[in-house]
Amino acid sequence: MNQIQNKYHEYNVEVVRKDGLLLVRELAVEVKNHMDFKMNAVMDAMIPPPNLARLPLSKQCFI
Repeated sequence: MNQIQNKYHEYNVEVVRKDGLLLVRELAVEVKNHMDFKMNAVMDAMIPPPNLARLPLSKQCFI
C-alpha cells in the first residue's frame, strides 16, 4: 500500500463512487448560484445615487 492508501485507513475514511453526470449537474447549480450572486452585486453597484434612496434598506449598501 502506498502512503495515500495508508492515510485513508489511518483516518477510517471511505471513498464512495459518485455518478459523473450527477456531479456535473451539482457543480453547474453551484456555478449558476455564484454567477447570479456576482451579477446581482454588479447590478446593484450600477444603480445611480438618486434611485438608491427608493430602494429598501435591505438592498442598500452602506460604506
